[in-house]
This record gives sequence, C-alpha cells and structure tokens, in this order.
Amino acid sequence: MAKYRQYNKDFKLQAARLVTEQGYSLREAGQRLGISAWSIQNWVKKFRHTGELPPEDESQPAAEVFNLLNLPDDIVTFLKTGEYLIQIFETCACPAHFINLLSLSSIS
Repeated sequence: MAKYRQYNKDFKLQAARLVTEQGYSLREAGQRLGISAWSIQNWVKKFRHTGELPPEDESQPAAEVFNLLNLPDDIVTFLKTGEYLIQIFETCACPAHFINLLSLSSIS
C-alpha cells in the first residue's frame, strides 16, 4: 500500500503563499518544495475558501494559463517579460504595421 506524506497546516499555507504572494508558478513551487503542483493548487483553493488567503486577483488568469499549458520555466519567463514582442518587431517585414497592430490591440 502506498504511503502518503502528510504536511501540517503551516507548511501547506506557506506553500500556497509561494504562489499567491511571491509569484511562483504552481510547478515552480512544487519543484522547490518537492511536492506536486496539484497538491499546492488544492491548498490554495482550500485556503481561499476558508478566508486564510485573499480571493484570487483579476490579474491571475495569465499565470493560470501558463500553468495549465505546462510550459517550461524559461518560456514562461520569456512570455512574462514581453521579450517576444521585441523579437517579433525585429523580424517583422513592416515595423510600422506591427506598431499599428499593437495600438489597435490596446484599444480592446
């Protein structure tokens, strides 16, 4: 029979805070602590439900998309920094068209 490791409440809360307060992805926090991202995700949900963590911010969905896609950390960092926009601009055949697209996308 498989043995499951049990963690105390303080450990679970600190693990959840790595994600909610310190900006770690679920996967990064799990790797750092040697536990599954799934466990941390459940703890975050539990502590938000009990009020021990604040409700989810509106700015969180992008981070959740990165977690769901299970992207490598270097790709997530690349996307978060916006460096991809610079690379697209530098390789764009018509930089003026690229700038126009950016200004249109900021309207919506």
